[in-house]
Amino acid sequence: MSNALELYSSTEPEHLNKIRETIALHKYTVAAELGTHIGGSIMHIAVALQMNGGGRIYAVDNVQKMLDETAKNFRTFRKEFPDVALTTYCSDLPFGISLLPNDLQFVFIDDFHNAEHVSNELGLLLPKMAAAGTIAVHDTKNPVGIGDVFVSNGGTLFNEGHGLGIIQVEEPLS
Repeated sequence: MSNALELYSSTEPEHLNKIRETIALHKYTVAAELGTHIGGSIMHIAVALQMNGGGRIYAVDNVQKMLDETAKNFRTFRKEFPDVALTTYCSDLPFGISLLPNDLQFVFIDDFHNAEHVSNELGLLLPKMAAAGTIAVHDTKNPVGIGDVFVSNGGTLFNEGHGLGIIQVEEPLS
């Protein structure tokens, strides 16, 4: 097992496994995470991208300290994913999303846990997705309606732990 995968993440292990499996299954090479904490889930994304031959991760957070910790942890485990590049953006999320490329294949949302915010993020992210991409969100069992937002956008919910929502984008939406 990768040492990077042992870094603390508030995301449940079964959800991290599903994220890695999804990235590996679809051979994704371009990913983003909104809300990085200290980069625990970024490590799982990086390991999966490396298994696919490498790629790019974009991390967006509005707290520079979180991005600094994420970048530090990414450098610590760099030998485990030498062909993966990390780019960080410290910004409020509407503007941060605008900085992301238009070829995103996988996005993990784990930032502000309210339905209106997640709905707005989806509206900004969907046009940036490549064909056959995946958007995942953590904490869908949160009582503020995040799961409902995902289901109304064609998503599937996995109810282990705090919940994980997955939307499969079947064609380019831009």
